[in-house]
Amino acid sequence: MNVNLNDRATVTLTSTGAATYNRYLSQFTYPGRQEPNKKAGYVLSTQLWELFKIFGDSIYMGCNVPFENNVMEISSCFGESA
Repeated sequence: MNVNLNDRATVTLTSTGAATYNRYLSQFTYPGRQEPNKKAGYVLSTQLWELFKIFGDSIYMGCNVPFENNVMEISSCFGESA
């Protein structure tokens, strides 16, 4: 199986993943913007490179997994199943 960093990754966040994603989103603030409030069970779909950028530092052996069942669904950026 070949995977492209532009492929779409879809994950369901755990409470740990939601906290990490909220921290990531909170850096993009501007007047009138509400604080991010994603919760466990939130389904995130983004490009694989961005998923690595957001969660890379929090994924290691023995970590509290950020994704339910530690599962990631990959969809090809070329329109075919990866």
